[in-house]
Amino acid sequence: MDTGAKQILKTWPQVKKDYAGNEHVMNVKGQEINTVLTRTSLSGTPIPRVALPRYEDHGELLKWIL
Repeated sequence: MDTGAKQILKTWPQVKKDYAGNEHVMNVKGQEINTVLTRTSLSGTPIPRVALPRYEDHGELLKWIL
């Protein structure tokens, strides 16, 4: 397997963890950028803004990412 593909698969659990919360924080050119990842419906249910795939197979995951 290509080293780039191995690196993507290695970092995927952290990406899922980052997008599972309510807020995503990034540092760009020394500034923190906060992005809200959920909205609340009228009934109070949190709705994620980003829907990541639930793939378990590494091949399907790489196909989606690349």
